Amino acid sequence: MIIPWGILGYFHYRNNTYNNILLDIFWIEISISNIIRTLQSSEIRENGTYGPRNFYKWSKVQSYSWILPTTIQFKVNTTFFKTNNSFEFIIKEELKSKVNETVQKYVHS
Repeated sequence: MIIPWGILGYFHYRNNTYNNILLDIFWIEISISNIIRTLQSSEIRENGTYGPRNFYKWSKVQSYSWILPTTIQFKVNTTFFKTNNSFEFIIKEELKSKVNETVQKYVHS
């Protein structure tokens, strides 16, 4: 995804106008933001969960299931397109009971 934006940025930069330079800076900021969001670790918190690229409040989590002994899957409603999405976390064995307790407390599936 970064490569096409980089190519686009190159062509804008070649024109060497002030507006194109500002547009390039904008796309660089967007790209860096996306990279940072992608690299963020997944977390389960008292007020929700950080999935890939997003934070979901517990009210958006439809259901969860343990698909493997240490892997939990969440099904969530996305707000932008009103679609369903799912993602998985691998949980350390020693944290499984705490995760299960927290999820049961907030997700009513």
